[in-house]
Amino acid sequence: MRQLTPRKTIARRAGRERDHFDAHLDALAELELLADCNRDELTSAASLLTQLSIPAGETLLRENTFGREFLIVADGMLEVTRQNGEETEVLGVVGAGGVVGEMSLLDRIPRSATVKTITPATVYAGSSREFFALLDVVPAAADRIVATARERQERNRAA
Repeated sequence: MRQLTPRKTIARRAGRERDHFDAHLDALAELELLADCNRDELTSAASLLTQLSIPAGETLLRENTFGREFLIVADGMLEVTRQNGEETEVLGVVGAGGVVGEMSLLDRIPRSATVKTITPATVYAGSSREFFALLDVVPAAADRIVATARERQERNRAA
């Protein structure tokens, strides 16, 4: 039996970690929000985001609370609702590539909606600090996120 030297063991471990990191970058690059990013931007985004797997039926963000985080949906479906008097109004469904929680962070106001998982979901989460860092280091994503937030604000005003 051939025995690995410490140097070979470290090299194998580094290779597995590199393969895992490359797969992580590939997963991020598949998201429409980050599709136009170069490798450096994807690497920066990866360092700012935490991947989470969440079961169906979980509340991720609550209406009227102050935002401390945002989420980018990698897989699954999220339902966005808000209270309208005694009734719960469904505002929409967000799937892969969508972002939620951005409006509260951008405008520094309480959340305008509640977000729950409809199906099991995989999301990339980041804090407020990480959100603004992402906007700085990934300009293409910043443009899309700001445009999405403004579009949602217009719809909320019209409703």
